[in-house]
Amino acid sequence: MCALPKTWGAVRESQATGVFINEDHAKVQINVISKDKKEAAEMILAPEAIERSVLFAGGEVKLYTPSKDVVSGRLLFSRSLPTPSTASEFMERSTRTFYFRVRDRKITLVKPKDLTSTERRWLMERTKAGW
Repeated sequence: MCALPKTWGAVRESQATGVFINEDHAKVQINVISKDKKEAAEMILAPEAIERSVLFAGGEVKLYTPSKDVVSGRLLFSRSLPTPSTASEFMERSTRTFYFRVRDRKITLVKPKDLTSTERRWLMERTKAGW
């Protein structure tokens, strides 16, 4: 399931897409939250799963242990979201995509050229039939 908010439509200049790759051995929950906290996207990623979400400029991403309700998951990691102007070297310009690796209970921003062959294979398999 693709984690896109109802307002997805046209991507604003300050927005980009984030692709999250779970390399941990456990299922995780990722919440992508807008700066004003009025928009959010939530996704559950199994091990070796890949999912995408809209990224909100000035927002943040939070990594939780998965839970049946958002409240009971334990916060593992939090970071601010990159924007095309603050982290352009990490963005795939043609698609306005940032890549994130979930490993060791952290979320790391990855340059497109630094994706591993395994990650590229997973990405190809995931996107073959579309998101």
